[in-house]
Amino acid sequence: MALNPLFMQFVWRWNLQIQILFCFKNAFNNISRRHFLDIVKTDFPDIYNFINFCYGGISDLQWLDYIINSEVGSQQGDPLGPLLFALVLHCFVKVLQQLCHFSLWYLDDGNLIVNKSQLTEVIKVLQGNEATEKGLFLNLSKCFIYSANLPEWASSIKYFDPECGKEKIVPSGNSGTVVLGTPIGSQKFVDEFIQQEIFLPLEKLLENMKLLKDSHTEFFLFRNCATFCKISYLLRTLPPSQGVFLMNGYESRMKGFLKHLVKIHHELPELSWFQAGLQFRLGGVGLKIARQHHEAAFAASLIQCKFWLIKVCSDKVKLAVENLISQFTTSLRSQFPANFPDSETISNACITQQPLQKCFSSCIDEHLLETTLSNPELPSREKARLRSVSSENAARWLSAAPNTRSFKYFEDNQFSALLRYWLGIPIFNKDCRCKCGETVDCFGDHAITCKSGGGPIHRHDLIRDALFDLCNTAGLSVSKELSGYEAGKKDRVGDIVLHHFDHGREKLIDVTCWSPLYSPRIQHSADSAQYIVNEAHTFKMKSRKANNEGKIQTSKGMLAFMPFACSSLGTLSPEGKSLLQAIAFEMSLKHNSPKSLCLSKIYTRISTSIQQGNGFCLVNKMTDLKIFYSSNLQY
Repeated sequence: MALNPLFMQFVWRWNLQIQILFCFKNAFNNISRRHFLDIVKTDFPDIYNFINFCYGGISDLQWLDYIINSEVGSQQGDPLGPLLFALVLHCFVKVLQQLCHFSLWYLDDGNLIVNKSQLTEVIKVLQGNEATEKGLFLNLSKCFIYSANLPEWASSIKYFDPECGKEKIVPSGNSGTVVLGTPIGSQKFVDEFIQQEIFLPLEKLLENMKLLKDSHTEFFLFRNCATFCKISYLLRTLPPSQGVFLMNGYESRMKGFLKHLVKIHHELPELSWFQAGLQFRLGGVGLKIARQHHEAAFAASLIQCKFWLIKVCSDKVKLAVENLISQFTTSLRSQFPANFPDSETISNACITQQPLQKCFSSCIDEHLLETTLSNPELPSREKARLRSVSSENAARWLSAAPNTRSFKYFEDNQFSALLRYWLGIPIFNKDCRCKCGETVDCFGDHAITCKSGGGPIHRHDLIRDALFDLCNTAGLSVSKELSGYEAGKKDRVGDIVLHHFDHGREKLIDVTCWSPLYSPRIQHSADSAQYIVNEAHTFKMKSRKANNEGKIQTSKGMLAFMPFACSSLGTLSPEGKSLLQAIAFEMSLKHNSPKSLCLSKIYTRISTSIQQGNGFCLVNKMTDLKIFYSSNLQY
C-alpha cells in the first residue's frame, strides 16, 4: 500500500500520458466457474477435487419461499473466492503486461499507465468475447482516467451504455485519482476525498450513536468503530505532508464526541486529552492523536512493503523508497530515542511479518507518558493518577462490552462520572462541604473514600462478589462471609474462604481497596503505583498479626491468610495477581480454554467491579449534594 504515494513516479519514468483505473461489474459474482475449475485442474491438481465438490454443480440459494440457482461466480465468504477470481483474471493480466509498460492489479482493481493506442488495445482485450465468456464485464462508467496534464483525447473517450441505450464519456480528471482507496493528486483533491469519504460518514455515525443515550454503550461502539480504525489505512498510505486536514479533522471530531461522553461543554483539559490518546494498557482511551502517529504509520507501511517495491519499481523509485524510510526512521528515532526499535529489530520484524505500526505506536505512547511523568511541573496528584491508571490491567474496564448478565455494565451518569474521574476532568463545580464534615474536592477524590453513604463498603462488596463468582466459575470450593473463623474477636477474618486450597486446608481472602489519591499518600503514589497496594497489604497482615508464613491464628487453628489488595484506580498487589493467576489456571482446566483467555476475562471482571464501586461513590455523592450545588453532569 505504500506504493500509492509513489505511484506518479511511474508516470514520470515512462513519460506516458494517462493513468486509468479499470473496474468490472459484479466481478466475483460473474466469474465463470468452468474456467477457474479448468485452471485449478491444470495448475493446482491437489485441491481440484475439493474445488470441484464446491463449485462443480449448481447450488441452491433460498430466499423466503424462492430457490435461486447459483451457477456462476465464487461464493460469498469462501476464503478461496479471491484466489479463484484471480486465476481467471491472471490470463488477461499477462496479455496486458505485453501491451503496456505498467499494469498493476489488486483483484478486480486494475491500474494501467498507457498512451492512446495502448488504451484502445487494452479496452479491446477487456471487452472481447473471451473476457465476456469468462465472466469479466468491463464497467467503463466506474473506470477513471487521470493525468495531471490531461490530453483532449483522454477526456472524450466514449462507450455505449446498454442500460440507457446511449453513448457516454468515460469519467476523467486532472486534479487527482484514487488508487486502492487512497487519494493521489492535489492537496485540494485529497482534502475533498477525506471530507466526503471519511468525515461525512463518520459524523453521521457519531450522531447516530448519540441517539442511544447510554454513555457506556456509546463509548464501546465509538472506541471500536469510529476512532483510529477509521483513518488507520489513510495514515499508512497518505504522506504526512498531505495529512494535515485529516489529522485536524479527526482530532476535532474525537474531542467533540469525548466531550459528549463526559457531558461537558467547555474545552477538555490538555492533560486529559493527552491521556485519552494513549493506549488502554497505558491508562488511555485509545483515541491515538493522529499527528503523533501519522509519520510512524506511514513509515511502517513503507518498510513492510519494501521487499515488494524493490521487485516491481525502477531504480529511481527504489532510491526514493530508501530515502523516505531513512528520513522517517531517523526522525522517529530522534523524537523517541529511548523507545524506538533499532534497525536490526525492524529488519527482523519485516522478516517475521510482525505488525510494525503497532510496535511504533507503542513506543510513541510509552515515550510520551514517560516524558509527561518526568515533568517536574506536573502536580503530584496528576502524577499519582497517571501512574495508577497506567499500571498493568488497570484499564481493563474500558474494554468491557456492556453486558448486564456478566456484571459489566455502567449506568449512563455513572459511566460519564467515571470517565471524568479517570481522565482527571473536574466532576463538581467547586469544592463544597460533605455530610461527613470534610471538603468535597472538585475531582471527586473525597467521594471515592468517604464512608458517608456507604460507597467504599459497596465497592468492597462488589470486588468480593466478583472474586467469589470467579472462584465458582473455576470450580473451586469457596464460601463467602463464612462465620466460625474468628480470631479472638467476634469478627470474620476473611471475606472469602477457599476450601482445600492451601495443602488441603482453608485459605482466607480479605478484600481491601485503598485510594492512591488520598492526600496523605499522594506523594508516595506519585513515585510508584505499587506503593498504595503494598501499604494496604502490609496493613492487613499486621492488623491480623500474620506470622512470617502468612498464617494467622483463628478459632480453627493456624490458617493461611491473604489480603486481596487493590487500588481504587485498578492497581493490584503481587499477591492479588498470583491469586488471579491460580484461579485462571483452574478455570482453564475446567472449561478447556487457554489460560490467557481466562486470565483476560478475570482481570476485566475485577477491574470492572472496582470501577462500578467508584461509580457508585461518585454518583451517590452527587445525589447528596445536588440539592445545594449544581453539578456539571446532566441529569
